[in-house]
Amino acid sequence: MDPAVIAALVAAPATVVAAAAAFAAGRAQARGAHRGPVDAVRRQHQRDAYASLLVALNAYFDETRPLANMLATGRSHAGNHPSDLILEVAVSDIRTARVVVSLEGPDEVAEVAEAAFTAAVRVRAAAAACSRDAPSVEARDAVLALNAAIRDFVRVAQRHLNSAEG
Repeated sequence: MDPAVIAALVAAPATVVAAAAAFAAGRAQARGAHRGPVDAVRRQHQRDAYASLLVALNAYFDETRPLANMLATGRSHAGNHPSDLILEVAVSDIRTARVVVSLEGPDEVAEVAEAAFTAAVRVRAAAAACSRDAPSVEARDAVLALNAAIRDFVRVAQRHLNSAEG
């Protein structure tokens, strides 16, 4: 057999393997070029959802904390009982933001969002259970638990966003 033909036959498998590798690398690069912007948009949606929930949680916490402290000491607030005032503070913004976080995910972040919402509802329940004549340490403890749930949400959401960027 001609040495040129033998050389061509020996080189053919290497050429096919190299071509297949180049094709696969090109497809991976194209997928990455497409997914990069899609992933960036998804991360931005998650970031926005997490921020909305955090704003709603902090607003609720800021409105209920002083009232819960009054309940714990048995003081009233300008003629109104603090438990009545806590019940007037809506959790609807937290509920709405929590649903969006659940949709955006991931599950780990959705779980701590749910726990934070539950903690806010617990503040309302503790206020509703208050007697007008007796201090309520439960309301203060519920607000402290809400604060801890907010911190947990921030920690988990930040960890997720940081890992998604890296």
